[in-house]
Amino acid sequence: MEVINKSSLTNMFIIEAIPAVNIPREHPQILTYFSNEPLSRGSIVLVSLRNRSVPALILSSNNIDTEKIELKNMSFTIKKIDGITSKYPIFSDADFTFFKWFADYYFLPLGLALKTILPEKILKAKRPIKELADFKSLDVPQADKKTPILCTLNKQERYEEYRKEIVSAIKHKKQSIILFPDYINASLFNDYIVKHIDKNQVLFFTTDLTPRQYFDIWFKIATGEALVAIGTRSAVFLKFYDLGFIAIDEEEDQNFKSWDARPYYNSRECALKLADIHNAKIILSSATPSIESYFHAKQNEYQIIKPDTEPGFTNSLIVDMRDELKKDNYIISEDLESSLQKIEQENGQAVIFINRRGHGTFIFCQECSFTIKCQNCDAPMVFHKEIRSANQQLVCHYCNTFRKAPDVCPKCGGLKIKYSGIASQKAEEVIKNAFPDLKLKRIDAETILSSRDLKSALQDFQSGKINILLGTQMMLNKIPIKADLVAILSIDTILNLPEFRTDERMYQIVNQMKDFRKDDKTPVILQTFKPDQEIFKKSLRSDFESLYNGEIDTRRALGYPPFMQLIKLTHKHLDP
Repeated sequence: MEVINKSSLTNMFIIEAIPAVNIPREHPQILTYFSNEPLSRGSIVLVSLRNRSVPALILSSNNIDTEKIELKNMSFTIKKIDGITSKYPIFSDADFTFFKWFADYYFLPLGLALKTILPEKILKAKRPIKELADFKSLDVPQADKKTPILCTLNKQERYEEYRKEIVSAIKHKKQSIILFPDYINASLFNDYIVKHIDKNQVLFFTTDLTPRQYFDIWFKIATGEALVAIGTRSAVFLKFYDLGFIAIDEEEDQNFKSWDARPYYNSRECALKLADIHNAKIILSSATPSIESYFHAKQNEYQIIKPDTEPGFTNSLIVDMRDELKKDNYIISEDLESSLQKIEQENGQAVIFINRRGHGTFIFCQECSFTIKCQNCDAPMVFHKEIRSANQQLVCHYCNTFRKAPDVCPKCGGLKIKYSGIASQKAEEVIKNAFPDLKLKRIDAETILSSRDLKSALQDFQSGKINILLGTQMMLNKIPIKADLVAILSIDTILNLPEFRTDERMYQIVNQMKDFRKDDKTPVILQTFKPDQEIFKKSLRSDFESLYNGEIDTRRALGYPPFMQLIKLTHKHLDP
């Protein structure tokens, strides 16, 4: 391997580069090499690192004549680059700004951030990529920053807002990206928009693309050949030639967060930063927005687009499951049974929600609905059966306080202590046994293995092949299906999760379930062991202002977002 040392100074160029390798942040992130020719900032080369050739992003390239004094003082030799993938810069100043922010904000090694942003084809290339031969990036012109917009219209009205903004951007030869939390919503909007604009200008970005397909989309967006990108959360890392408009649909959805693999990031935050860098217009949309976004709108940091009319009447019923237990009705209340009998008689359709979210199990009293909470955090304590010490089986997931699980209710002295919610498999079994003639489809992580499976099941319901959809949050905010009955079987588990957003999540779920109603007369049945909880009433009457006012006061007092940011630090031992 060719190296340069103090005795062989010739007409060469010193290169500062970031290898696309996950080097821990405590180690140097920018390494030095040399080249026989000058290279532009933002170009991609191959460099030697730990006996293998890896891609690297060029930060600077200086003639060796300007570096001689520094070179003579070095105690190490410098390796020559192994090759050039792209001689022309593929990173513009705007790309560098986003790249640095992304790595700093999420505390990422520069190499890991680079691997996340670059297409796999570039990362794996061992020779120059012909498509990048005359690659050019456009510098972002100076312009006034645009205020983000919060849009709380319904789905169809939001689609029309996006269409108008996309058409306007195209007229000015600007690009647009519309981000969705899942494949189904992205594909629905893709089907919608290609009916209104030239489909050759629209690229649909999904996670199941091959490296070649990914690169083709990346290249067409990067060169300005295509003007509209539609996709899920990772589409935010596409390289834009001249970005003018961004939309984040269902902005409160947790699927915008990367939880399960590094790097951990939130596409919503990334999109806001992109809009700031590119001076692009950005709309955050949801009929049930996050408390944080609504707070920004209240503070005039966001503009807001609201529906012209207030929510209509809701034909709702809250069923006290404590009374039903006395009749041995644990899953299907008498009111729900009567409503399902009507569905059976009329060959109607019902959508039934059951929650299985959360990894722990909370404890509550079936007689008085008391839930054991942490004395420090006021968060529900979680029962861990796997902890052998009986004195430590209740755990606070916020402050790690332990206590003994009670044998009787600490409040009323009752003996009916419950340790779990309803499993969807059990609910399916009970409903099928009670109504064998109704065709039921269960939708959860065990029965739905892909987005296409879910889309197929929802379309079967839409076409009348299924009478009952029994599902988890997976089925919410997807295809706009309509039913004759909406029911919520088990939602108390959400109230008892150790999470400060529980009321917000409850409101979102109930109102997303209400969207399944055919009209305002469609009954909504909510079964609960805590019928007096105010959040149920707020949710069923779609009183978001009341929810917001209560939530914002609590969060201000406790120092929760939007008043502070929470950071999760995880420490893992190599040999646990």
